[in-house]
Amino acid sequence: MSVPVESLYEIGYMLWGRKSIYLISFIIWIASTGLMMVYFIVFGDISASIVRQVAYPNKQETFENVWVSRWPYVLMIGLLLVPLVIMRELKELKVISMTLFAGIGIFLSLFIFQMIKYGLKENKDVDYSIYWEAKFDTALLTSFAIILVGYGFQQNLFPLFMSLQGNTQQKNKQSKRSIILALSATLVVYMSVGILCLYDFGSELSGNVLDNIDKEVNWSSYVIRSAFLIVLACHIPYIFFSGKESLLIMIEETRDQSMSTAL
Repeated sequence: MSVPVESLYEIGYMLWGRKSIYLISFIIWIASTGLMMVYFIVFGDISASIVRQVAYPNKQETFENVWVSRWPYVLMIGLLLVPLVIMRELKELKVISMTLFAGIGIFLSLFIFQMIKYGLKENKDVDYSIYWEAKFDTALLTSFAIILVGYGFQQNLFPLFMSLQGNTQQKNKQSKRSIILALSATLVVYMSVGILCLYDFGSELSGNVLDNIDKEVNWSSYVIRSAFLIVLACHIPYIFFSGKESLLIMIEETRDQSMSTAL
């Protein structure tokens, strides 16, 4: 027997009752908070590295300068995103979605351009076959965790479904199409970036490819990092949306049991 559901909370409530509301909300809230912290840290570090190379190219000791620190850029992007993170529905973030795909497109295009123009000069490896040999160690487990984060859109799946127009059947078709597009796009982006970076930097590839790009002082390096800043900034409103919703659900459920009453 099939039971129609319109949220993760309905699924949890059918299985575990009222306690599932707090469990699901807490997990989503913690995950969203952690991801936003990572995005803000990376955004601040990349911004500081660009400013350091552009404004202070010949100075080694610039740690006392506020503009080569992380926090000014974290504060700046946080303030700029305030009008976006207070949106009530995902459909209001359409401009962010378009900007996000533009940033990803620029990021990938410049990687391909750089490889075509400069070849594999950064790659010191002789045997490329080692790239396709899996090593069963802790790094492999870390890679699975990264992949799960990349595919972690399910927390916004039901809010997306509710923002669609039309009847339930039309919403189902639109949702399936959106899921297929999201999974396909994620697969293409992850595979493309992974293969391009691996062949571009070889065994010298860092766990964070931006560390390798940071060592290059040329216009393409600046544009690639700037495009990645756009990608990071566009991710934050979506992550904040789910975290904000989960926190508010816990507060409302504690105050007047509004969620469990609705379910």
